[in-house]
Amino acid sequence: MTIKFVANILNKTIFYQKYKYISLEKLLKIIESPNFIVVEFISSKNENIHHVPNAYQILKTNYENILQYISNKKTIIINNGTIGSRFYYNFLIKNGYHCYILKNNWK
Repeated sequence: MTIKFVANILNKTIFYQKYKYISLEKLLKIIESPNFIVVEFISSKNENIHHVPNAYQILKTNYENILQYISNKKTIIINNGTIGSRFYYNFLIKNGYHCYILKNNWK
C-alpha cells in the first residue's frame, strides 16, 4: 500500500515531512496519536472551508497566536502547501514542535 491511498482519502492530499514523503505506517501512527492536530491557515475570517475534517483554522496574519490553539499538541500537520505555510512550519519547528505539511497544490 502506498501513501497515495491515504492521499485519496484526505482530499487527494499528500503528506510530506520536511518536503519528503513519510511512510503510511508512520502517518497512521501520527493520526491515531492524541498529540495529532491539523491546522489550516486561512486568509480571512470569511474563509470557512475545511479541507481536512476537524482542522483548526487560524488566520495567516495571526500566526503567533497559533501556540495558544495547539496548546500541548506536539505533532502538527499544516494544511495547504503555500509559501506561507512553510513559514509557519519553520516557526513551529523553532518552537519545538514536530510538523508535517499537507501538500495538495504543489508537485
